[in-house]
Amino acid sequence: DAAMNINIVAVGRMTNGPEKELWDKYYNRLLWPITASEVPDSRAKQKESQLSEEAKSITKVIPKNCLKVALDLKGDMINSISFAGLFEKWMLESQNRVVFIVGGANGLQRKFLTGVDHSLSMGLLTWPHMLARCMLLEQIYRTQCILTNHPYHRK
Repeated sequence: DAAMNINIVAVGRMTNGPEKELWDKYYNRLLWPITASEVPDSRAKQKESQLSEEAKSITKVIPKNCLKVALDLKGDMINSISFAGLFEKWMLESQNRVVFIVGGANGLQRKFLTGVDHSLSMGLLTWPHMLARCMLLEQIYRTQCILTNHPYHRK
């Protein structure tokens, strides 16, 4: 049973505060190795220039030979059991290097999104990207619990 190696690449710097405390809460519960890579927010004035700059920064820190999963409003909307099912499928396929990509305030560049393996939505509501990062980590923890029959996830 190979461990998942997970990297979360995100635009913006998480500073100390409630989001960081929430992040740490789930990070410290995870058994799978997880790495967080932050890239700076673009300072460009035009939205397309911002998205392009951020996409270039993200691309530079994505490891080779990994599965790329982007969080995107237009991505697939799935529930926690299906999310856990993706992890189970990846493990069965020996695809244990997964990178989740969280964009900045303007999301991710459309062109960048064409190069990812999966695109997932956290629903139709708009979330602050720092909170979305914490929610993603909670779902990864929940997935770990689902796959190990831990009681954290209530059916």
